[in-house]
Amino acid sequence: MTRVTFEVHVVLDNDLKEISEEVLANDLENYREILLEQEVLEGSLLIEVQDQPRLEVTDELWAVVQNLCFACFPALLEEKRECYIYTCTSYDGHIVMLQLADLIRLIGEDTPTITEKKQKLLPELFDCGIRYLEFLKRLGDDRNESVQYLQPFADKARRILQQHQFS
Repeated sequence: MTRVTFEVHVVLDNDLKEISEEVLANDLENYREILLEQEVLEGSLLIEVQDQPRLEVTDELWAVVQNLCFACFPALLEEKRECYIYTCTSYDGHIVMLQLADLIRLIGEDTPTITEKKQKLLPELFDCGIRYLEFLKRLGDDRNESVQYLQPFADKARRILQQHQFS
């Protein structure tokens, strides 16, 4: 089983709270005010592949989603690059996506390395990005600027996935 989800990080009562995608989908109203107070939504993309350690990519969520859920597809599938490198925005770190035949390997500093079939991983990454966009739309307010920024990346990724029969 391969699964990709996101979580949002906020500080509540001087403690870091990680709010899962599932909680946000079911209970957004309890978090709306604190989320709208955040200048930038920070959090993690969580990538789970069966029998491998969970890969957690923590950064500003717009950047993680833009790069790992959308922008990597043109580079990997259309341009046929051997790798796609995501440079984190909030710390000095990178996630490298390597193409190995029908596999994708994700490598980063201080993160586990995971490997999964493209047919499983790429649609999961894309679907998580779409769910993040839906979350931003439900959250509303000025987050719609992020939606407007990310939507063209999502549209292009969708076209490429369909052209390459990944959906």
